[in-house]
Amino acid sequence: APYAYLSTHRRHRQDRASRAGLACELESVSTATMDPHTPPVVSRGMEYGAIPTGARPEDDLTADSAVHHERNHRWARFSRAVGAAAVMMVGLVGAVALSQRGEATDAGIVGGVSGAGVGSDLAALGAQHAGVAQKVQEGQTWGYTQPNILFLLVDDLGWNDIGYNSNDMKGMTPNMDQLAAGGVTLMNYYSQHLCTPARAALMTGKNPIRLGLQHEEVIEPNSPWGVPEHHVFLPKYLRQAGYMNYALGKWHLGHHVEAMLPTHRGFDTFLGFLGDQEYYFSHEYNHVLNNKNYYDLIRSDNSSYHIALDKKGNYSGAMYRDAAADVVATHMENFASSPMFLYYSFQNVHAPLSDDDMPDDDVFSSDELTLLEAISYKPRRKFAKLLVTLDHNVGHIVDTFKDAGIWENTILVMSSDNGACNLGGGYNTPLKGGKHFLFEGGVRVHSFVSSPLLPEKAVGSTYNGLMHVTDWLPTLLFKAGTSPPAHEIDGVNQWDAMMSGGDLASPRTEILHNVDFWRYPADQELEEMANPRAAIRVGDLKLIIHHWHMPEYTCPMDTEDDGVDGSTDCAESPGDVLDNFLYNITADPTESVNLIDDLPDLAETMRSRIYEIYNLTAVDPVWVTPDYDAFLVWDSQGGIVPWHVSVLQEDADGDVDSPAELPDDDAQV
Repeated sequence: APYAYLSTHRRHRQDRASRAGLACELESVSTATMDPHTPPVVSRGMEYGAIPTGARPEDDLTADSAVHHERNHRWARFSRAVGAAAVMMVGLVGAVALSQRGEATDAGIVGGVSGAGVGSDLAALGAQHAGVAQKVQEGQTWGYTQPNILFLLVDDLGWNDIGYNSNDMKGMTPNMDQLAAGGVTLMNYYSQHLCTPARAALMTGKNPIRLGLQHEEVIEPNSPWGVPEHHVFLPKYLRQAGYMNYALGKWHLGHHVEAMLPTHRGFDTFLGFLGDQEYYFSHEYNHVLNNKNYYDLIRSDNSSYHIALDKKGNYSGAMYRDAAADVVATHMENFASSPMFLYYSFQNVHAPLSDDDMPDDDVFSSDELTLLEAISYKPRRKFAKLLVTLDHNVGHIVDTFKDAGIWENTILVMSSDNGACNLGGGYNTPLKGGKHFLFEGGVRVHSFVSSPLLPEKAVGSTYNGLMHVTDWLPTLLFKAGTSPPAHEIDGVNQWDAMMSGGDLASPRTEILHNVDFWRYPADQELEEMANPRAAIRVGDLKLIIHHWHMPEYTCPMDTEDDGVDGSTDCAESPGDVLDNFLYNITADPTESVNLIDDLPDLAETMRSRIYEIYNLTAVDPVWVTPDYDAFLVWDSQGGIVPWHVSVLQEDADGDVDSPAELPDDDAQV
């Protein structure tokens, strides 16, 4: 269920103002596929940092340098440890009388709807597509053999927040419902529990502990840190395969130095915002810094960037819709012989939920308005408006690809970056927890693949194999005809398993959700804890250690407006009590029955595996305290831009440039 980890006064308010109605009617819902005490399957899982095989990419793609060279020398002794750990794990599985695999069909967790995998609504839509997979037109040529890639990343979309998997949002996402129904729906897919590490894992194919992004902090506008520059991003690999790469929307991967901007990480153009959130109309950061709300929207290409002041006052949904159409038109005019990667990172459905920051009613049809008006709880209704306009944009970009004649050769991926925040109107019902936390509601998210290129048996199918956000990089590179250096990533190629219609098992049997040794929140410096807050999934089992209990969620009342507007972060811990948890996720996806006392040996082995992966691959966190010198540059420039590049760059005589020497507001930097 959506998480209630609120302060005492806010929890009291939440108890008063609880959303009854479909989204929280759990009593009649089956939420388990079998008895939670069913003997789980536990398997060895991925060998993180595996011994290098094959040729490396060109020199500019040989990342991680000294850190990984040093770690490769540990492999001789690590391989011996792997054998011992595998024997121990298998022996423990036998000790609990392992008798069945229990493929994770997760019937009954579809937004609280019983059914096998994707629910009756999506199954019915999928039937319409059976046997009618669109094929590339005979004789159609594009001048390239690889598919176009359209990646749609949604911000803070919860488990109960998409039409085909919701019991209070049905009918609100017809475009996404239709795409999922004609594609492959991923029902055992995991991202990270937080924005920045999720996006970094997507772009690098690496677990956040490899990137220094394991700590419970995200990049704020004046955070002088980001994904270290030596890590190679997906578009740089794709560029070597001949792709043109475009990014729209939220970045949130670092911007204090120019080298961390999207167009320095492999994208050819970018229009979007650099921080974690902002108002939908003004494009200003929705929290006050230095007594003001700073403007956060830039436009950039490979040679320059500038603040896009001309977009101030434009609703972001319409702005990005038109920008996406312009990207496709420009590509077709100038680069039609090259494949395209469009990373469309939506602002929706992230807070804020301010009354004056909502799309106008005239953008909705009469049927949509009827659906919206049926939602009594005001914050949920405002969230739904953001969801419906998101779906409009999804339909628009697909139509744009069709009109350009390239849809037949395009692979579309939709994914959320993390679970929903209930203080932003999202629901993870009936999963436990949400954004910022390691229970299923924070890390298990929606994703699907849709394309005319899918094999017949994949159309309308559900993929129940274990998959992680890091897997997209090797999976998409496989379709692009290239591959990353296997020893430098944690992701695995999932394409064949996803497209098998259930014939092939997932190549992944293990997910490290996170390992964070440092106290939250941090003040001036990180304070290390004796035990990390961490979680790992191995086979059917999931171990969470040193984590807060998630209280039962109390649903808001139908008609009350409790003032929730998304301005309060969801990161606040629910108390001081920390505990360890072990769940059979296949049998108990809502994490209701803690098996930590029933299977202590398995729990200890999984704990050892957490430390094993951490010791092999982790680097120290890159987090540092916010840099207030940024305000000097932003005040000079009229908005949020990199500030270390300009302020710290030495001129010819060795002096450091001052903010006064920076270019004018409308000049290109």
